[in-house]
Amino acid sequence: LGLYLGIFDRKLRYFTADGQLVPTPQEAELQQRQAKEQALLAKEQALLAKEQALLEKEQALLEKERERQAKEKLAQKLRELGIDPDTI
Repeated sequence: LGLYLGIFDRKLRYFTADGQLVPTPQEAELQQRQAKEQALLAKEQALLAKEQALLEKEQALLEKERERQAKEKLAQKLRELGIDPDTI
């Protein structure tokens, strides 16, 4: 197997030929669980970023619509005063 025994943290542990500590089954399970949690968090962050982008886009559209309505209201008021807004 190419494993060697050594002392780590005052415990007898297995090491690979290049000196890497071989994780215990509990450590390996913990590492897998943490990797899954990190992947899930990365997915959640990506979804949140997409939602944020959509919200910003929607907000920009709403702002454009408000501006359009304000311009239309102003144009209507000018027409009421007998002024053609297209000639100004």
